[in-house]
Amino acid sequence: KRISDYFSGELAESIKFHEKRKSEIILNNLIDFFVNQSDHTIHSIEKNMNFTHANLILNLKVDRVNKSLDGKLHIIDFKTGKKIKILDNKGNIKSSQLFTYAAAIKTNIESISYIFLSQDEISEEVITDQNDSDQSKQSLNIKSGINHIYSIIEHIGKGDIGINIKTHSKNEMPYRHLHVVSRIKELIQSKS
Repeated sequence: KRISDYFSGELAESIKFHEKRKSEIILNNLIDFFVNQSDHTIHSIEKNMNFTHANLILNLKVDRVNKSLDGKLHIIDFKTGKKIKILDNKGNIKSSQLFTYAAAIKTNIESISYIFLSQDEISEEVITDQNDSDQSKQSLNIKSGINHIYSIIEHIGKGDIGINIKTHSKNEMPYRHLHVVSRIKELIQSKS
């Protein structure tokens, strides 16, 4: 719906003006953020992808993928709400979304990140593919995260719908993006 569906006159115009100004500030901050990353070019924007694993097809839409000068990929998802972590303090997956995108893309992935858009600042939560044993805080690298996603999808493909219980855990729904898949499987089983 449009602002004018809820408000009229000067109030509607004032809201439009302030939201437009806020959007301009965020856009300018985002442009500055990416200009400072001149070692990357845009590989794709809002790309629809089909990802098949364990006889299940996931339809995904990746906000942005950048490509570094050496051909490695950086998967980006833009967030406008609350800041979330990819991993918890112990290195466990807290949000599976980026790992699911990485599983779909499969190769040449250097990093995954959420970029948080706000009027005050542009910030980033990033995981790089580090294979060295020095990794302390973030013990789960991208390849391990991809393998974890494959494992979850395989369990769902075999009829294990226990993922629904995990989606409502204390870990801020780390498997929310795979919940729909398991829910569909559950509905199919209940109808047969």
